[in-house]
Parts: sequence; structure tokens; C-alpha cells
Amino acid sequence: MGCLIIKPRRRQKAIVCATQIGQPIPGHLGCVIGIERQFRHHEAGLKTNALVAAGSAMFVMMASFFTEPDRIVAQIMPGIGFLGAGMIMRDGLHVRGLNTAATLWCSASIGTLAGTGHAIVASIGALVIVSANIILRAVANWVDRRIGSPPDTRS
Repeated sequence: MGCLIIKPRRRQKAIVCATQIGQPIPGHLGCVIGIERQFRHHEAGLKTNALVAAGSAMFVMMASFFTEPDRIVAQIMPGIGFLGAGMIMRDGLHVRGLNTAATLWCSASIGTLAGTGHAIVASIGALVIVSANIILRAVANWVDRRIGSPPDTRS
């Protein structure tokens, strides 16, 4: 399939390949991130992370049709920040959901990368995010045991 070249007014060329429309990579990478969260029974699990990544990619692809695509892309992170803020809950003296909100924010960045055609970088990023959620949980629990804090059973 060929590429459609769009010439916006500001001397920019936006190239949208027909194979990128409906591109499965962002959704699949969101699933990779979300499956780890789903195993831990978090509110933002498989479906949420897949939708955030796919939605971010679609906004990036859609932005290329406008004269100022950076304005649309720039609004992805604050929008996801708003969504993530809904995940953060206060439970007495403890705050829960920070890691879930951060993971959603990272899923949006993965979708943004994949939507701009950087599938390899997005794939590496997804692996780093999943690894951080798995490995750093064990490290955090080890540190908590060393200082006498109760281990985190949710993150």
C-alpha cells in the first residue's frame, strides 16, 4: 500500500501510510502493559491500557491531517493526566493508585510513539514499563522489609 502525502500550509509534509490506519501495534503494546496490571487486579488493567495506547496512536495519526499537528499531540499527556488523576485515591494516610496512573501515562506515550511510526522504540518502551512494574515491585517490597514497613501488596 502506498503513502498519502499531505502538504499543510506551514511547509511541513505529513506522510500517512495506508498501512498505519488501523495499525494493531499500539493496541497490542497496551495489552502487554495491561496484562501485568490485570494479573494484579488493578482498576486500569488490560482493556484500559490497550485503549489508552490505541487512542493515543489514533490521535497522533489524526493530527497529521491538520496544519498544526503538534497542538493535538501536545494535549494527549494532559488528557491522560486527567484520566490518571481519577485513579489516585487517598486511603487514610496512604495514597493508592499512583503506580496505576503512571502506567496509564506510560501507555499513552507508547501509543504516541507507535502512532508516529516508531514501533521498535515503542516495543522496547513497553518491555521497560512491564519490567519496571514487575522487578521494581520486588525491590520496593525488599526495601520495605529492611526498614520495617509493610510490603506493598497492590502495585
